[in-house]
Amino acid sequence: MSLEEKVAQVKANIAAAAREVGRDPSEITLVAATKVQTSDTIRQAIAAGVTICGENRVQEMTAHLDDDAYAGAALHFIGHLQTNKVKQVVGKAALIHSVDSQRLLQAIDSQAGKLGLVQDILLEVNIAGEESKGGCTPREAEELAAAKQRMTELEDQLFSLRAQALTDRGDLLLLEPPTRPDGARKLADAAAKASGGLAAVFAGAESSYVYALVQADGADISPLVKRLNAALSGRGGGRNGFAQGSVQADRTAIYDFFRKEGIECPTC
Repeated sequence: MSLEEKVAQVKANIAAAAREVGRDPSEITLVAATKVQTSDTIRQAIAAGVTICGENRVQEMTAHLDDDAYAGAALHFIGHLQTNKVKQVVGKAALIHSVDSQRLLQAIDSQAGKLGLVQDILLEVNIAGEESKGGCTPREAEELAAAKQRMTELEDQLFSLRAQALTDRGDLLLLEPPTRPDGARKLADAAAKASGGLAAVFAGAESSYVYALVQADGADISPLVKRLNAALSGRGGGRNGFAQGSVQADRTAIYDFFRKEGIECPTC
């Protein structure tokens, strides 16, 4: 049986099992585990109809990415992920299947914030409580979800307090540490409302920042955004007094650009 025939047979078996229990086969996702496979084999599987590849070893995943082996398919990470390897997976895998601790969740959230993206994850839950199996307990899963919600609420409260200190300050720049993907936008929105002018928030570290610009009166800021992107190797845009994107520039370069535009950083 050829690889194409094997893939077709698996899909047919899934469809038959789904219909047997009254499920729509389109609700079932087939993920092909590509552990220890060569790049050529992965390409053949994709050509045969595989649409999602699942990797559980970061080193193999990185090598296959360098080889462009997953072209034409989505990539999921399905193995145990160590916190020291989060940087190699976040933004590369469309979905991380195996989040089993608050420490790992926070590491993924932090890296996603640095990259200005939302990383989709699944919590791995050991429902049976088997010691030989990975995953958190059902109670720990609830605690993880609650902890994430608390983190978001506390950050929103912090943004509100920060904005209060900027009342009537006019146009301003804020240089922030990495935050969650929508953090820069929320802070810029709160700061613009308080200051009554333009709030430009850049969140990141080293030479990689995400940005959000909000003009309190909704005026067009596209000329400024175009100059910003050109000067700071940026990508992004928007409309109606709002823009967001990312730049490949350090803190000093960002500060100097806005100073030339007549916009100061009150906290720098």
